[in-house]
Amino acid sequence: MVFNAILLFTLISQPPVITEIASNPLLEISGEFVEIYNPSSEPLCLNGYTITDGDALDELLPWNEGVHGPFPHTGMLLGTDTIPPFGFALLFELDYPDAPVYSVPAGTLILTTGDHSICNGLAASSDPLTLFNPAGTADSNAVSTYGTPVSSDIWQNRDDDELDGIPFDPGEGRTVERFPWASPDQEGYWSSGPEGGTPGSHAGAPPDTLNISCDSVWTVPSDPSPGELFQLNASFTCSGNTAPSSGSLVLFLDKQCDSIASPDEILAEFSAVVLQPGYSETFTASLSLEQGWFLPSALSDVPEDEYPQDDFASSILAVGGGVNPVITEVLCNPIDEDLGEFIEIYYPGPGIFPICGCCFTDGDALDCISQWSEALLIDPDALYGSCIPAGCYGLIMDPEYISGSQEYNLAESTFVFTIENTTIGNGLTGNDPLTLYSMHGTSQVNVLSTYGTPLQYDDPLLCDDDGLDGIPFDPGEYHSVERKSSDLPDEEYCWAVSPEGGTPGCPAVFADTADAAVDSLILTPAQPVPGQPLQIASVVSNRGTSAASGFEVTIFIDSNADSLAQPDEVCCIVLTDSIYPGGTDTVTVTVNAPLQGYYLAAAGVYLPGDMVPENDVLLKSFRCGEGIPLIVTEVLCNPSAEDHDEYIEIYYPGPGVFEISGCRFTDGDALDQIMQWNDEIGSLTDPDALESPYILQDCYAVILDREYTDGAQPYDFPAGTVILTTANTTLGDGLSQNDPITLYSSSGTASADVMSTYGTPLDHDDPLNRDDDELDGIPFDPGEDNSVQRKHPEEPDCENNWFASPEGPSPGSPPPVFIEGVNATAAGMECSPPMGPGGEIAELIAAFTNSGTDTIPANSMTVHFYEDIDESGTPSGAELICSRVCGLLAPGDTLLADCEWNSCSGEMHLIALAVCEDDSFPADDAVSCDWNEPGPILINEIMYSPSAGDPEWVEIVNRSSNPVQIIGWTFEDSKDRFIFCSDSITIQPDSFAVIVSDSSAFRTVWPNVHCPLLQPSGWPVLNNNTQQGMEWADILMLRESSLSVMDYVPYDDDWGGSSGVSLEKLNPDFSGYESANWSSCTSGGTPGAINSCSAGSGSGSGKFLDYYPDPFSPDGDGRDDVLTIEMNFQHPENEVTLEIYNIQGRLLLQLLHREICGLSKIITWNGTGENGGRLPVGRYIIYLSSRAEDTGEYREACAVVILARPL
Repeated sequence: MVFNAILLFTLISQPPVITEIASNPLLEISGEFVEIYNPSSEPLCLNGYTITDGDALDELLPWNEGVHGPFPHTGMLLGTDTIPPFGFALLFELDYPDAPVYSVPAGTLILTTGDHSICNGLAASSDPLTLFNPAGTADSNAVSTYGTPVSSDIWQNRDDDELDGIPFDPGEGRTVERFPWASPDQEGYWSSGPEGGTPGSHAGAPPDTLNISCDSVWTVPSDPSPGELFQLNASFTCSGNTAPSSGSLVLFLDKQCDSIASPDEILAEFSAVVLQPGYSETFTASLSLEQGWFLPSALSDVPEDEYPQDDFASSILAVGGGVNPVITEVLCNPIDEDLGEFIEIYYPGPGIFPICGCCFTDGDALDCISQWSEALLIDPDALYGSCIPAGCYGLIMDPEYISGSQEYNLAESTFVFTIENTTIGNGLTGNDPLTLYSMHGTSQVNVLSTYGTPLQYDDPLLCDDDGLDGIPFDPGEYHSVERKSSDLPDEEYCWAVSPEGGTPGCPAVFADTADAAVDSLILTPAQPVPGQPLQIASVVSNRGTSAASGFEVTIFIDSNADSLAQPDEVCCIVLTDSIYPGGTDTVTVTVNAPLQGYYLAAAGVYLPGDMVPENDVLLKSFRCGEGIPLIVTEVLCNPSAEDHDEYIEIYYPGPGVFEISGCRFTDGDALDQIMQWNDEIGSLTDPDALESPYILQDCYAVILDREYTDGAQPYDFPAGTVILTTANTTLGDGLSQNDPITLYSSSGTASADVMSTYGTPLDHDDPLNRDDDELDGIPFDPGEDNSVQRKHPEEPDCENNWFASPEGPSPGSPPPVFIEGVNATAAGMECSPPMGPGGEIAELIAAFTNSGTDTIPANSMTVHFYEDIDESGTPSGAELICSRVCGLLAPGDTLLADCEWNSCSGEMHLIALAVCEDDSFPADDAVSCDWNEPGPILINEIMYSPSAGDPEWVEIVNRSSNPVQIIGWTFEDSKDRFIFCSDSITIQPDSFAVIVSDSSAFRTVWPNVHCPLLQPSGWPVLNNNTQQGMEWADILMLRESSLSVMDYVPYDDDWGGSSGVSLEKLNPDFSGYESANWSSCTSGGTPGAINSCSAGSGSGSGKFLDYYPDPFSPDGDGRDDVLTIEMNFQHPENEVTLEIYNIQGRLLLQLLHREICGLSKIITWNGTGENGGRLPVGRYIIYLSSRAEDTGEYREACAVVILARPL
């Protein structure tokens, strides 16, 4: 049944509640359970929650049948830890399926402790329970209890307080139930349930009980916009066994956070007599609200109700995202530093702001704001609650303030709050800024207000003072720092020193304010003639609160659009007479108009003590003479990412500054308005990009697709490139190779308003009829990801003035130098494979493009390949590998030259050089790449054969000592390559990220992984078995954005890994191509964490033979499971034999047999013999011999190692 009336939220989940305990089941070994209820209308995730009986602490884990075995009841929620809205979860020990005795409703979430008891085994008469949230196990993290445990921050101390009759033994086979569920943990609200209990259901009411509960409050939609009509819903239940004979059900907006429905707050009221025992009804009201925070509430007002504690429910609603509260006062230097600090927060409204649950930081510590829980203050004006009503102040005080003299005189109706420890921040100082966060998190997107211009980091403990201004500051003992007005920004001029003792709970009161402003700028004539008189008039006003004199007005021509008057820009400087508040004055100057072009007239005003500097300068664009038009200089119409990487480049030759506002362009199919880029459209990662409507003389602007920031942002703009966009999500109607471009001034779209064109469009006054005239070869397709560029901006739009550069696009830059004649330009080089042990054939491939104007004849070009043995960077004849004769290369075309190279064992710089007859520009003829040079980011773990239905993934790690920023990097196998990081992220030293095929599926299987998850647009399916004709199952490569190889792993199935078990690198610092450096994970997988078989970073001893750990114990427990053997040979190539013998001298295993190795080698041994069987505990002999290939030096060594089992 749904009742309608006229009314109104966003929902914050309520904490879970312990509602039933089976501590004395019929079968003690398997029948214990704990029931948990979700009272929220939103799903509730229990990931990270823990429970204790004071003897042991258990994490709540989802029952996963693949891990914990089949669950005996059908219709249960398994493999997840999320309780549905108003649903139940049951926590069982692992033995329950051995003797399932309960009747459990379908849809109940099943959890487990993962072992064979709940906590330490529940004792019916002595074990209370505490349920903790994921933040920890302190008393403040306790969300629900049974049996009134001792309040303690140490979970081992949370035993029965022995002050009442709970916990108690309900009798064998019976449970203890909370009725009603919203009751406090007190003796009168727990009773013995029926035999077998009511697992997964609400407790039954005691006989002759009348209880009308308000179960939940929610809205549809959950996040209404300002002015949008929406529904407030409230669910009521008659959970007793007697129907009410009177009373009402009230829906209201709680404006004072007092849980009382005042007449002016009521939205709808219904009779309670419609509710019958055991039934629930939903009542609704409809309304709209302005932007702000609100507390929609519902109340059961039934006089006969015996359980008033569950009569009220509410939820927090942010309409239109809400209105932010403001930090308005900070007292950091009180008389008593241990207890007198405070922070004042003002909520402008409308509605009521839920401040409890919000956090703040001083850059040193993070504090959560909570309700005042100490004794009441002696100040009668103090109010208490969890919210700040509109137009009111909240005061965050040290909880120990109550123990002092309570020296502050609070203003009437000041709401008092506190924190969960005994210091505010880390103890406020005059150097501490403050950042206030919403209840949703502590990243920058959650910031509500600041004091002292803190650094903007997502880590609260890094949000210290930026050091760029005079705030924060120490106002002196017993004085506070106050924001002069709550609507002022966090800037230095907006803060001042308070009177002694501050003004807690009051608005700041200061002397009269000063504010000078430039109101307008008038040019006569509006379009002056070069060299003729131009009058510039500036109107300035006093927007302060007192009369002021000495307004210094500067009128200037702003030649670089920086709003600053340079000496060579100034037209006049004038001091005005006294101006009263609200009054104005006009300053006028006449100058000779500048040369033909576009300019910025400017006026600035200076007044000592001006509190609002942002209105002190005004700019006005004007045209002198006919102006100098903008020029279309480059068009990219065929990017590989067609949805967001098209662009048009424009150039302003000057003189002056061109304002783009009001200009438009057409491709003959659509007309677009050009507009300034801003951060609301998207965040540009290029620090050189400039967001401005002004283009300076001899500078470029680039018009980007609005969706450019949704992609990889591939363009590198020169410093000062102005970035523009359009009002919709395409340039024109989506640029094509056949589309000409027409650029219009702000005056209109007729032929007379055309400033510049590309592609010789038809001359027509209708922009949609300006298609290609088809009389020449422009426009044309320059090829994918290349642009058409204007050779000379000053020359007309004709076919011979446009070209496609072999060097690719150059947004924001002049066109590249166009070489006359032939020019063989190096375009790239690659070594395949890029890494290896040496002694194998690698293929070198070099690409060369003819970037000149003439064809390179056949057989007139030779490509020489070199290995840079002397590391000089300059090839010599002694370093030549081979040469390839080639040629017949037309302008713009590219050829590939290849060469086979017998690779070396160490690192090598490789060079390809093109020698071409009559090359016009030989400086660009060389290209290089590197062999065996891994990057800072390496592949560390591979799940190539996951369990059925689970996703594949690859873990990467930063093994350098510096943070590494990655963007545009690719991940590939032997067949496919995909970009896995389109947006910039930074990986810290020794930190991980995981490249995943499906991030949602990954989180389901690996919910506790907290490192970044990077999901490519596609996934190169990883092979499980050796490919036909190959020595590998698959080849994995990691490349940075320029396609340089960071790591290379040609893994095979015999390296390790199997179904549901990952392949782990033993030593992350060693090569990824060595099979001996990989092994199966002993724990299934360790994404985002140190590998289970990790050998660390090596001993670094440099010994001929070194090994660790000794003893080692290959028992699969993740500790000391493999023996790492390090060998250092001191020669570049060595023939090496490594063998394992028993103590009697019998050969058991050959790890290396006359294998060619480089300067060093690492091998691991897992304690097995030649046939793969595990060897017994005992002592074993390691034998190593080597012969240097260059000198013939022979060395051998042996050592004894102990193979053990753990005690």
